[in-house]
Amino acid sequence: PSRKANVLLMMLMLSVFGGLMAAVPVASAATSSGTIGASETWSGSHSVTGDLLIPAGVKVTVQPNTQVTLNNGTKIVVEGNLCVSSTSCGASGNGQTTFTWRPPNDQSAYGDCTGLTLVHQNQMQRYYDNIDPSCGEGIVFKRTVDGAQTGIEGATISGAYGIPSILQNGDTALGAVIIEGASISLKQVVFTQINSTNVLVQDDAAPTIEASTFSAGVDEQDADGAALQIREAGSLQPVTISNNLFKGAAKGCSSQDGGRHSIYIRNSYILIDGNNINDNTAPADFGIYTKASVGHINANNIKVNCNGIDLNSRRSLNGIVQPTIVNNNQIETDTGAPVTAYDNTLVTIQGNTLKGASESSAIQVSDAEAHITGNQIGPVGGYNGIWTIGGSVTRIDNNSITGTTKEPILINEFQFRTQRSPNPQFTSIEYNTITSAGTCSSTTIEGQGDYPCPAVLVFSAVANVVGNNLTGVHGIWAHASIVNARQNTINAENIAVMIRHYDNQDGVFAGPSNIEYASLGYFEDNDYTGTTPTQVFNVTKSTMIARSEGLPALAPGQQPIRLAWAGYENENVTLLPGLLPLVPNDFPIPARVIANATIFQFADFGT
Repeated sequence: PSRKANVLLMMLMLSVFGGLMAAVPVASAATSSGTIGASETWSGSHSVTGDLLIPAGVKVTVQPNTQVTLNNGTKIVVEGNLCVSSTSCGASGNGQTTFTWRPPNDQSAYGDCTGLTLVHQNQMQRYYDNIDPSCGEGIVFKRTVDGAQTGIEGATISGAYGIPSILQNGDTALGAVIIEGASISLKQVVFTQINSTNVLVQDDAAPTIEASTFSAGVDEQDADGAALQIREAGSLQPVTISNNLFKGAAKGCSSQDGGRHSIYIRNSYILIDGNNINDNTAPADFGIYTKASVGHINANNIKVNCNGIDLNSRRSLNGIVQPTIVNNNQIETDTGAPVTAYDNTLVTIQGNTLKGASESSAIQVSDAEAHITGNQIGPVGGYNGIWTIGGSVTRIDNNSITGTTKEPILINEFQFRTQRSPNPQFTSIEYNTITSAGTCSSTTIEGQGDYPCPAVLVFSAVANVVGNNLTGVHGIWAHASIVNARQNTINAENIAVMIRHYDNQDGVFAGPSNIEYASLGYFEDNDYTGTTPTQVFNVTKSTMIARSEGLPALAPGQQPIRLAWAGYENENVTLLPGLLPLVPNDFPIPARVIANATIFQFADFGT
């Protein structure tokens, strides 16, 4: 059962004081509490009745299948070495040792976390108050341990509430196992009925954790957290998390529901490989969260209710800013997005299979730099295959996108007039295979209402669109954008290419509302002959230059090219100023348009 927690946090900048645990007396001969004076071995069954310290120079070896029972509220702090069921560090064999914490005799009693001062190695101090009688339960591995003499290979850790710890940034977190600056190995560890985070890795620690089973914290108050937290960890070597199983709690996806990520990573260097966040008996809310981190997230199987992988901001490694690599993962979500990249993150999203997202898009990019390549995307029940907003820079190549409810690729927020100014962005869309069969709706297009979604819609952006195979009712639509489209195969039934202005009458863009922002398109060596569209080119209050285009033979009465002028004359028809700095140097034509003119220039057409 969950235990009541009442946590009051307050920053205090004080002089050096104490540590995670107060000084404890030298242990008795039974070594059930206090400070262990000499190396020893546990086997069979063993009871820990009070806080236990393994000091530097002392090693405790726990033989396989030992049953360790710990009184309520107790902890083991390892400054020397603790070897559990592992032949690699000195145990006689491998087996499943158990560490089980007893419940409190008096649920209303105050525990050891009442009125604590937590002290970090950088002298940061913080006041922490948690009255739960079980607070303070767990095992702490300090940076002084010897990784060759310390580790766990085969253990069940059950019923621990968690120990409070202060982090480098002054935050506090609870963990049933805390690894502070140590590079040790945890293997085949099963966590059950843990109130808080199962494992907390911090302070440049670089452990390897593999083949273990994590469970979401069961506390119903403030103590629960991500099953695994990695905070300011990994430096020269990454924190390696491989081939583990993560069980969730299915609380919900909104901020009010209290749903947690299975893995939470911040300011760290990581290798997350081959894990399974996919347990139908205990589905997780969220998968993996990173902030200001770098490394690899590879070959994981993630099936969650909310977002699969959330990536936020970036970090340098050895002084060089490098991307986080999200590679070869299988990600299926119920309502959330399989992958999000926000807040200036730098990421490569490569070779993944992404689907689900009944209320989201498969990949959402906001104010970030992303290379999206070689992914299998769809079906997507909510919106887009790839949706980018903000001042993002994206390269989207060699993906297969099918089964989306809205546009397979949507650059910027377009469908509805809002007061948020869409930041100009640059995108390169190359060698993708895209099928569009969704229905879109809009208040920004003349006629409004529902319409078949184009395969690619670009708004307030500079886009290179090269070598793609596009199939659908509509092909490429560009609004208030600059597009360089070459060598695409566009199999469109209605409008293959729409190059259109955007009327700023509602002030979506900052500045005067009488401005109309034109589009500029350069199209060369594209092939439209796979189907017979109603129109090949539709240009309004914009400029388009086309060369060497392969047009289909249209039926009598069809218009391969439609030029239009919507509304009144307006000298304030111009390119969106924010686009001009994004135009590449090799753009084949001058980046300019003429007010009061719809212009279409063409040469070397074949039909």
